[in-house]
Amino acid sequence: YTSLYQADISIGLKYNNKITKKSGNFDLKSDYTFVIDTNSVISNNKQIEAIKVASSHALEELLAKFAILTLKDKQ
Repeated sequence: YTSLYQADISIGLKYNNKITKKSGNFDLKSDYTFVIDTNSVISNNKQIEAIKVASSHALEELLAKFAILTLKDKQ
């Protein structure tokens, strides 16, 4: 048997655009599910890797939201 574990990441970001005078915030959440063997112990390396992957996903979402926001501001 295998066991599933999940790393959950929450990132809050506030921004202030001095040019457009707009400000706002983003609350991003991401997760990463990983597998370990039933009789195994979760190593620090596995935990750190899961946090890195979940953080990377959250930051990718952040960049996408900023790109959309920038395009909307140009219209």
